[in-house]
Amino acid sequence: MERDVQQVESGRARVRRVLIDPLEAGGMVRKRGVSVADHEKAMEKLADKLSYMTEDGLKGLAMYLIRMAGERNVWPQLNIVLRCAWSMEPPPPRDNDFLMSLMRSRAGEAALSGGYAAELFTEARRLGPPPSKYMRLTLQEKARASRDRKRLIEDRIRRDVATREDREWLERYLRVSAEAEALIREGIEKRQTERDAA
Repeated sequence: MERDVQQVESGRARVRRVLIDPLEAGGMVRKRGVSVADHEKAMEKLADKLSYMTEDGLKGLAMYLIRMAGERNVWPQLNIVLRCAWSMEPPPPRDNDFLMSLMRSRAGEAALSGGYAAELFTEARRLGPPPSKYMRLTLQEKARASRDRKRLIEDRIRRDVATREDREWLERYLRVSAEAEALIREGIEKRQTERDAA
């Protein structure tokens, strides 16, 4: 029965039911100096931004926020709640504004030509900052290791000795690579269109 409820309710309603309402019923209050209207706007934004999360993810986040709030039992700032949520359960790629922006930027284009687009995509999904020069070198090393592993697994598949883990890794890697390249190409096409229109 509970499963049926989860299927028909919206993600926003799930955030309200599992995270916001129980915490407020438990006594979590708005920060002093924040108006009721501003607090409600923040809760609406929270419900919107976390609507992708699973019920288990929201329950885990609620427990974390209770510990974070401590004795004062005050809602943390919205950006802190979002950062906690995203570190526990990252949003889907197309709902991740930072990821979309980075992959469609010139940094994404550089990653594609440098051969580390899938690695940049994976790191950016964790909502890290734009990559530094050191991080780009690290991503390039990871990309080399991934390409070596890909070749090894493809060879194992040809020889019919690949494990299930090998096949799952390769499937994930190819899926991430395709998604990363698609986003980067969208950015390249957009910049080209803008240049042509100018």
